[in-house]
Amino acid sequence: MNKVLKVKFLLPIAVLFCVGIINSCQEYAPVPRVIKTELWKGISAAISLLTTTQEGAAGSNYALGSKAPFIVAITSAQIVYADVKATQSAVTTAMSDLDAAVGIYKSKKVPAVDPANLVGHYTFDYIGTTSLGAVVQDYSGNGRMAFLNAGHSLWGSGVPTLALDRFGADGTALHFEK
Repeated sequence: MNKVLKVKFLLPIAVLFCVGIINSCQEYAPVPRVIKTELWKGISAAISLLTTTQEGAAGSNYALGSKAPFIVAITSAQIVYADVKATQSAVTTAMSDLDAAVGIYKSKKVPAVDPANLVGHYTFDYIGTTSLGAVVQDYSGNGRMAFLNAGHSLWGSGVPTLALDRFGADGTALHFEK
C-alpha cells in the first residue's frame, strides 16, 4: 500500500511539473521566421532599373536629380534586408516603400517627342564650345545639322553662349544676348 500511496501522491506532482515545463517553453517560443525573398527581388529589380537608366533631357532619360532619392530608398531597403532583427512588418514596410520609390522614379521619365512632328532635335550637349561654325547635332533623324553663326546686326551680332537647360544641366542650352 505504501507504494500505491507514493504513486498517487507523486502523479499529481509529476503532472504539475510537466505543465510547468510546457508553460515555460511557451514563454520562450521561437521568434517567427521573417521572409525577405520578395524584398531581395525588389531590391535587385530597383538596382537594375537604376543602373540601366540615365538622367538627362532627352526622351527615355529620367529628369535630372531623380536618381538621388531613388538611391536613398534602395539603401533603406538594403538596411532592412541586412538587419537580422528585422520583423516581418519592417520587411513588408520596406518593400512597400521601395515599390513607391520605383513608381516615383518611373514617373520622372522624360517623354519622347512624337517623331512624326519633329523637325529637328538639338540638345546642344556635345558642342563643347560656342565658337563660330561649331556643329550642332540634329538627333531627329532628319539630318538637319546646324552651325553656330553670329546673330543679326539688329540684335548685336553676338555669338550664343552655353547655359543651363530647363532641367538645370550646365552647358546643354544656348543663351542668346538680346
